[in-house]
Amino acid sequence: MIKRLLLSVREYKKPSILSPVLVSLAVAMEVIMPFLMGKLIDEGVEKSNMDYVWWMGTLNR
Repeated sequence: MIKRLLLSVREYKKPSILSPVLVSLAVAMEVIMPFLMGKLIDEGVEKSNMDYVWWMGTLNR
């Protein structure tokens, strides 16, 4: 079954390998984003540290 599937992937080897890698990277970024927002609020907003808020804002762009 796998062998038959691999035969149909011939000319699309690079995209078929790259696709799951990039999706995994996107999922990792989605998981990290709430952590960064929480840290921004804890370290920047609650402590009125505008330098930290600006720094984190420039990192996320």
